[in-house]
Amino acid sequence: MRLIVCLIMVLPLIGCGIAPSLDDPKLSNKQLNLEEFFDGEIIAYGQFQDTLGNVTRRFEVDIQAEMVGKTLTLVEDFHIPMEPLSSVFGHLKKSEMMIGLVPLMV
Repeated sequence: MRLIVCLIMVLPLIGCGIAPSLDDPKLSNKQLNLEEFFDGEIIAYGQFQDTLGNVTRRFEVDIQAEMVGKTLTLVEDFHIPMEPLSSVFGHLKKSEMMIGLVPLMV
C-alpha cells in the first residue's frame, strides 16, 4: 500500500522534469504569416484573472487590420462589460532584419 501511495506522489513530479527542447521534432511545419493572419476583420476574446487564476471578467476585441506596403495598421476596439468602449491604434512596420513586425513610433 505504501508503494502505491509513493508512486502516486512521485509520478506527477516526473512530468515536471521533462522540458521541451529546440531539437525536439516540430509538431507542424506551418509558418505564421502575419500579413495573411492580420487581414481584414478579426474578433479576439480575452479574460482578466486575479492572482489565484480565477477569471474575473471576459472581454471581446474587434480588430480591423490593413497591410499597406510594409506597414500593418491595427484598430482595436475593446468591449469590456461595464466599462466604456476603448480603442487602440497601432502601426507596425515589417523589418527585413527581423522575423515579424516591429512597432513604429507615431
